[in-house]
Amino acid sequence: LVTLSFIGGLKKATKKEGPLLIDSPFGRLDKGNITNVLKTLPNEATQLILFIKDNELDESQQAAINKKVGKDYTIFKDTDTKSEIQKTQ
Repeated sequence: LVTLSFIGGLKKATKKEGPLLIDSPFGRLDKGNITNVLKTLPNEATQLILFIKDNELDESQQAAINKKVGKDYTIFKDTDTKSEIQKTQ
């Protein structure tokens, strides 16, 4: 939450717009905080790119974020040095 608060503060202080890319944003949050972040995070950037592990969100949280998803991709690991990206929505 501290990092997300910092990002929000930077946005307000600089009045700059741009994309936001976050890897595993919900990994260490409890269910209540995840729900709150899901409500506010989409408003923090003109474009939001999230790398989410399959166990980070429960079904209701996934359904809530899917309403705001433009494109959804899954990365499949083929080997230690090769992965494949497939559109899932």
